[in-house]
Amino acid sequence: MMITAKEYKGKNVAVLGLGKSGIATVKSLAEVGANIFAWDDNSEIFSKLDKTKYKIFNLEQLDFKNISSLVLSPGIPLNFPKPHPVVERAKIAGCEVIGDFELFFRSKLKANFIGITGTNGKSTTTSLITHILKYRSIEVQAGGNIGTPVLSLDKIDTDGFYVLEISSYQLDLSSNISLDISVLLNIQPDHLDRHGSIENYYKIKKKIFESRKKNSLGVIGIDDFYSEKIYKDLKNKNRLIVPISTKKEISGGVYVIDGIIYDSRFNYKIDIKNIHNLRGRHNWQNAAAAYIVAKKIGLSNDTIKSAFMSFKGLPHRLELVYKDGQIEYINDSKATNVYATSYALKSFKSIIWILGGRSKDEKIDYLFPYLSRVEHVFTIGESGEILAKQLH
Repeated sequence: MMITAKEYKGKNVAVLGLGKSGIATVKSLAEVGANIFAWDDNSEIFSKLDKTKYKIFNLEQLDFKNISSLVLSPGIPLNFPKPHPVVERAKIAGCEVIGDFELFFRSKLKANFIGITGTNGKSTTTSLITHILKYRSIEVQAGGNIGTPVLSLDKIDTDGFYVLEISSYQLDLSSNISLDISVLLNIQPDHLDRHGSIENYYKIKKKIFESRKKNSLGVIGIDDFYSEKIYKDLKNKNRLIVPISTKKEISGGVYVIDGIIYDSRFNYKIDIKNIHNLRGRHNWQNAAAAYIVAKKIGLSNDTIKSAFMSFKGLPHRLELVYKDGQIEYINDSKATNVYATSYALKSFKSIIWILGGRSKDEKIDYLFPYLSRVEHVFTIGESGEILAKQLH
């Protein structure tokens, strides 16, 4: 049985965007008997949909005065570079604009909730935490930005856990966040075309700590300027928050030096430097966050270490696809910004580097300090020529 918010029974609701999350939203609202007006700017999608429980209606012509909520797919602009015309119509009429995560939190589920955000590492950390819980035979469902819409997840019992990857777009559409554990890994400039500025972006990321649950735990990487700024602010407000660093020793938190996780709170340590699928400083940060979550749940160091060792990693994220003697072939195609790419370059020596694809208009100067590790570069795709000129 899918997840539903019963308060929408008999209410008029508009849904804009009929991708995976939009379809899950429509099905969830239909389950409770809402009156649904659905639309997608790509009209080709309509022929593939079951339209028996909702109306296909051009929302640019809808009177929003009698609509309870506009549920917006996260890929559609809310504010920048300018709001979608339907969003503007809804706001003028006083209709709230929310996302599927808001419906998820309004469903009043009784389970435990772990939310993970950050510019880089969200999916790996979400998967690693989920893996640790499954390893310990704890009931768990993972969803959100990682691929499975939250409203498509199964209902689980009070003792179970939802592990949720939450993007900045999804946070921006949520005002009722209810998490037991909130994780912010890092903040680097990304998606600024959708958020207007790095200041707006970091304020949206900070929303993950606005949990309505008492005694919620915050976990935050402090190795970048904006994340450290959030940490200091929350610490001054006496929030329960544990810092992470992979660059320095920190008291009252967890840090990783040369592949060894040190927990200064309890004088514990776990050696992960030889775990193949957790190599690189970025994965040390992911592992440190997962470790804190696992300790909060009550798992032993031995259980956590064993779960780390059996973690298979994710496709396209420093994925070892083939090994020929000493030569490793690594697929890191999910590294789609310079910060994610820098983690890969820092993880290896004597690199033959293939890069390119669609341009984000990013300057790659940030990567120049790591070029001493690179033997040769092949640039490909739409941005290949531009990148070649920057590297020449």
